[in-house]
Amino acid sequence: IEGPSASETAYLKVQDLLRDKRPIPPWLIKANFLQKYAKEGKIIDDILILSPDDFYLYMKLNARAPLISINFWHLFLENEWNLLYQQLETKKNRLVGIDYSWGGFKGEIQTHLPKYHPKILKLIKKNYKKIDSKIIGSSYYGGNANWYPSELVVYERL
Repeated sequence: IEGPSASETAYLKVQDLLRDKRPIPPWLIKANFLQKYAKEGKIIDDILILSPDDFYLYMKLNARAPLISINFWHLFLENEWNLLYQQLETKKNRLVGIDYSWGGFKGEIQTHLPKYHPKILKLIKKNYKKIDSKIIGSSYYGGNANWYPSELVVYERL
């Protein structure tokens, strides 16, 4: 259970949670949130998800991933930045879902990602409009020793 610091964070046993109901993992809540934007009940090639949970979401939505990198964080491994930029520039995807969690699009990320974020966000602002968002849980980041809300934002092509 979230506390104001790591030392004040409480832990629950799964058996304690299951007494009342089964816990729902955050990625499943995200998938259910995105499902309402499906056309005819299906999202196939028209969504791009930038999230640490992206492939869980594609799987649950029965959607084809437009990039081969599993987990947005690993985009650099396949060097797919130009493909991502091209998709955003040409508005290939009807929807873009961005996970503004501490492991997604915000946080003190000590890797390669910050230099790519401004261009991604500039292309989204130019070619898409924000249509919805939802706070789905929170993530803990040790560098600042705090909990941060995880927001999933949905953008639609202009």
